[in-house]
Amino acid sequence: MASWRAAGLICLLWGFCVCRQVTLPPGPLYRVAGFPLSLPCIVSGYEGSRTQDFEWFLYRDDAGGRQMGVISTRDREFPYAPFQPRVRSGEVRVERDSGDRVRLVIQRLRPEDQGSFECYTPSTDSRFQGNYSATVVVKVMPDTLQIRHTASRSLGGQSLTEGAELELTCAAAIQSQQHTHLSITFGVRGE
Repeated sequence: MASWRAAGLICLLWGFCVCRQVTLPPGPLYRVAGFPLSLPCIVSGYEGSRTQDFEWFLYRDDAGGRQMGVISTRDREFPYAPFQPRVRSGEVRVERDSGDRVRLVIQRLRPEDQGSFECYTPSTDSRFQGNYSATVVVKVMPDTLQIRHTASRSLGGQSLTEGAELELTCAAAIQSQQHTHLSITFGVRGE
């Protein structure tokens, strides 16, 4: 007992302690249905293999907080039924950035994907110290993007003389109560 107190005091005095720490981005995260989601998960302060395993769970808002297995780096049979076809097709996958860094990728986010995502790392440590999972809330918003565009004259496949005036107008709007950023880019197709 005294050795634990001494170790704790040393950790406090030095300002660090080697124990497992799992990290996800702070939330809540707001994403649009039909678009990709990429959630990085990092584990540090662990013992054992440099290549750590990761398991992802979802606590869906519409499922009363029940835990659903999404995907695992160590068990192909891990996904619960709603995720099995999405994992098999590659729509839901884990991309490994390094041995202790992965990203959960959902290619096309669905409204039912809304909830709390948990990244869990099975223990490779000789003692149970630190946190073995982290959770982030993901809110899925409907795609309400509307775009209107006009040109000062119709080109209809005609060439435009270099130096001639052409005015392009684009208006984009989103109906959301969340603070949203839009980026609009004009480009030329073919030549």
